[in-house]
Amino acid sequence: MSTLNGEYREFHLGNGLLVSLNTIPTNTIASRLSVNHGTVHELKGEEGFSHLLEHILFKDGTHKHFVEESEAIRNSLGKFEPATGLDRTSFPAGIIPSNLELMLEYLSGIVFTPRFDKGIFLAEKAAVIRDIADERSKPYYKDEKEFNRALYGAHPYNQDVFGKATVIRSAKIDDLRDFYSRGFHAGNAHLILAGPLPENVESLIGKYFDNIPGGEPNKFEFPPLNPLQKNVVLERMAKDLLDIEEREESSAFLNLGLVVPPYNSEHSDAMAMIGQLLISYTECRLFRKLRGQDGNIYDINGGYRGTYNKGIIEIFGKVKALNVSQVVDSIFSEFQRLRQEEVPESELRMITDYLDYNIKAELETSQGHVKAIGRKVATGLTPNMWLDKMRGVTPEQIKQAAMLYLPESRENGRYVLLIRNPLLEQ
Repeated sequence: MSTLNGEYREFHLGNGLLVSLNTIPTNTIASRLSVNHGTVHELKGEEGFSHLLEHILFKDGTHKHFVEESEAIRNSLGKFEPATGLDRTSFPAGIIPSNLELMLEYLSGIVFTPRFDKGIFLAEKAAVIRDIADERSKPYYKDEKEFNRALYGAHPYNQDVFGKATVIRSAKIDDLRDFYSRGFHAGNAHLILAGPLPENVESLIGKYFDNIPGGEPNKFEFPPLNPLQKNVVLERMAKDLLDIEEREESSAFLNLGLVVPPYNSEHSDAMAMIGQLLISYTECRLFRKLRGQDGNIYDINGGYRGTYNKGIIEIFGKVKALNVSQVVDSIFSEFQRLRQEEVPESELRMITDYLDYNIKAELETSQGHVKAIGRKVATGLTPNMWLDKMRGVTPEQIKQAAMLYLPESRENGRYVLLIRNPLLEQ
């Protein structure tokens, strides 16, 4: 795997744990232990269990290192930020090389031999309920939910990783133990390490992970996202966006979503390049057009996302509220331009140079290597393999994909558009 600029090896322990190692000359070591068990593995009545479990594992300590000592260990690791995901729970860390063995011992303990301390359980239940309440209190929460329902429907990508407060409130510690037991084992996990790894790194991993019980992998297979059947326009009042000093300068929030092919399907490479052209790279077409058009935007975001067996082009950002319809017209005019005109080769070269820079910059860090290894295991592509695919996209392929998947017009197309406007007339 020379495209990752290091000495890469990948193997399984006897219990099934997948291990990926990359020795590179950085000053720090980055790691990530991920378990294929997350929100999509929750049953009815378990909504939020993966969220709560992640909190408990983070705070619970180990059978060797109780809570206070575990806090000291976490503080010494440099960076340790567990995260709940749709289909996995991740434990990424950043450390100085001298703390590698301590980190491996601690990580193995909290993830695979948790204590499920009752006091920690009750405290983290309260914390998760507060986290859910904070999320629901955001002024855009209801509108965002409505947009996602219209775009994703019943696709698992639309499941709420925060969960339900009513479920968390009534959860018992044995309920969490049961949920944990269904997915947390070595055969369902992946350990990545990148940085100045010692020669004995494999024996250190074996010392702390060889005795973890194995099991069958339980990776969730996402179904395809259903295509949209019509356009859906959601216009909502957003008083939180009102400029209280100059009302006419208020911003509206705009979010436009299209369903397109997911990764590794026909036209997906062309759609990824369309995402770059429209919105993702520094001088993308929409930024140039809207920034220079009467100051309608300061910034705009989005792009192509093809993971979880769903393909999406999303364009979102704050725009001048008085001119929101003009901005939407400009977006659709850029769709038309891609449908009607071939993209100059020079513009494609600018984008691939931009992507090449980002890859090289990412691979200068141990954290970047961990991310790249994770993507390689998930997709089979190293960063340079993916870049070669982008370099192979032709103007003809882009135009063909645009004709197939970009809306013909505001009136005749399948898309979901959310406009949160503080100047909307009631």
